[in-house]
Amino acid sequence: MPIDIKNIQHMLVTKRGVILKGLAIGGTFGMVGIVASKAFKARSVTEFDGLTATGNATLGSDSHIATLCGRLQPYHSFDPGAFNTILVKFAELVHLNTQVATQAVKVKLSLPRHASLITSDITESIRRLRAKLNVKMGTNSKVMEDFDDIASGMQQSCTDLNFNISMTVTHQFSK
Repeated sequence: MPIDIKNIQHMLVTKRGVILKGLAIGGTFGMVGIVASKAFKARSVTEFDGLTATGNATLGSDSHIATLCGRLQPYHSFDPGAFNTILVKFAELVHLNTQVATQAVKVKLSLPRHASLITSDITESIRRLRAKLNVKMGTNSKVMEDFDDIASGMQQSCTDLNFNISMTVTHQFSK
């Protein structure tokens, strides 16, 4: 089954209209929503406004990446677009890794390249966010060191997930 990236992005990114409809319906079913929300929050590391419940669940399935994204959240106001891209693309990468590892998707030689493209988008967004942060906070070395530590962890996570996907594909084709 081919991976439909547009469908995944659509599923992961929160749409303003969906939120407004949800608020209207939520008034009627408010108590059920509160109970469900508390149950979901108990299971997830962090919830992000830029992701739907599915996107948060996907990202939360990798607690290390969810923690890194949570640590990055205070910097989102410097470039909200870059921050949201990081969230969505990490959710895509975690989803792809899970799909490949569980063989829920047909393993193809193009999957490592696809993972690499997702990683490139994450890297570009981290660099954009860092550049904006540097313009505003470049004189504060503690802030920049903290951001660089988070970015380093994210880069390592990208490398690890890419490696896992590549090795799984290699293993499947060597059988």
